[in-house]
Amino acid sequence: MNDTNINPEDKAILEKATPELKEKFFKAVLSDQSFTYQESLFDGQLTVEFRAPSIQEMNHIYAQLKKDELENILTTDATYIMKLTNYRLAVAIVKMNNEPFLSEFTEEKYTPTDSADSYLKARLKVIESWPIFKLSVIAEAHKQFENLVIVLTKEINTPGFWKAAE
Repeated sequence: MNDTNINPEDKAILEKATPELKEKFFKAVLSDQSFTYQESLFDGQLTVEFRAPSIQEMNHIYAQLKKDELENILTTDATYIMKLTNYRLAVAIVKMNNEPFLSEFTEEKYTPTDSADSYLKARLKVIESWPIFKLSVIAEAHKQFENLVIVLTKEINTPGFWKAAE
């Protein structure tokens, strides 16, 4: 990593990325697997494991947003952004307190009730039933996870990154 070419926010994220975390990311990239990361919240009272979404899952999110638009659920830009953010969160959560999160609501297992329904909408319904403070804390942790993935993705082509995976 060339410290002169990196912004302070990225540098702070990279300083927290242990060699083991970089190696885990490296292995995920090379094996075409999703990268996962566990975050401890509420002073260790809650752990959330996030997973980077696949392109297919992102396409499902955009398809569901189109369905929501046709159902007049997305009436403003703010509503669109909120739903996009929450759908991304709904896809990203893999486990909570080491228990699978909504494993019954997957593309393979869920049967939609109508043309506007999907496994994503079912997952979102659960998330949107949480108290706002819980949703906010988990959404912020997810944002930090996404920032980590972005920074590691940018850094993967630098020689210093790979030293951690040797």
